[in-house]
Amino acid sequence: MASRIFLISQTESILTNRGKRHPDLAKYLVENSYEVYYLSSNYYHAYKRHFLNAEIAVANRKVPYTLEIIKVPAYKKNISVARLYSNLIFAFKTYSILKKNIEDGDIVIVPSRPIEILYFIAALKKRTKLKVILDIRDIWPDAFQIEKKLLKAVFNWYCDFFLRHSVKKFDIYVHIAPSFINWLNRYSEKATSSFVPLGWETSRWEGKVTNNLHMPERNYYLQLVCVAQLQFQIDVRPVLNFLKNNHTYHLTIIGENGSGERYNEVLDYIRQNDLRNVTIIGAVGRDEIVEYLGKADIGLVPMISSSLPNKVFDYLGAKLPIIVLGENDSADFVNKYSIGWSCKYDSDSFSTMMLTISKEEVLEKRDSVLKIRMQFSRDNLHKEFFNIITQ
Repeated sequence: MASRIFLISQTESILTNRGKRHPDLAKYLVENSYEVYYLSSNYYHAYKRHFLNAEIAVANRKVPYTLEIIKVPAYKKNISVARLYSNLIFAFKTYSILKKNIEDGDIVIVPSRPIEILYFIAALKKRTKLKVILDIRDIWPDAFQIEKKLLKAVFNWYCDFFLRHSVKKFDIYVHIAPSFINWLNRYSEKATSSFVPLGWETSRWEGKVTNNLHMPERNYYLQLVCVAQLQFQIDVRPVLNFLKNNHTYHLTIIGENGSGERYNEVLDYIRQNDLRNVTIIGAVGRDEIVEYLGKADIGLVPMISSSLPNKVFDYLGAKLPIIVLGENDSADFVNKYSIGWSCKYDSDSFSTMMLTISKEEVLEKRDSVLKIRMQFSRDNLHKEFFNIITQ
């Protein structure tokens, strides 16, 4: 059994507050006798800033593995030439580091995005007896909603170039959402993959939330919450249209720092319609999110692209039933386990559904959440990932 694992995660590390799948996995692997080298970048993708040297120094002291933070250029827009350039710099520097340090039998775990790194890892695999595990976390170009046809065509061609020359050359595949298999088979027709979703952190959530549906001092019939930046993939307009005419419901949006592509249009709609039952809370700490979700009744997933994002498992951790807009992986997941509701992605469908939900039904769905949530705790999912690595 190999004892060294190189875990590459450009936008996720102990330095970031959003998403801890890979940092938690790295810690778990160390606890199970692996030597782990973690490669990430010094750019905070969620908040579009570079980490300070002091922050990086503190992070290095906290982790039980080798943390290599790679310097990359900044970018301000998620879909931009500057971002692609930053990705290429990270990919090339990562390749150079691995080329100097990799040994036959070592394992590399790499996420499916950004896609540039996959091309370089595939090139490295040609030169060494390297075992590569592709963690399919996101699917480019499918995940992006690009309105300009020419830009979309160019971006699709760009992604296709890197993916056609890399995906099929890896050894093991893991995916976080069922529909991602279609993406995998587009680039590797006969490849099979294991379903290991993101999950929720036991230490973060367990024993720390008490929901308050029947507290007499409540001002609203139902408290809705959405943990998300208001990017193109997140469209809350059907929810806002409902709230405009139903003032006894309240929505809290958590995590929007003002940089989301839809932020201005959402803010304009709220002001124009004087929506006093919508609250936007900016970037908050991970512990603060636990507190906010503990005050909610239902978690919302208004995501256009198909996935099983972190917010679904945050809601499970918080013992919240879930509402999903659209027909997608999250809707299938919620319906399979009877832990919430789903509707079409339009105002009429959402409004009709909301007006049928009683407090008693919310409690029934919460009971279903309590029955299934532990099988999606990250502690259990790490064991599955570990078994896949050691197979």
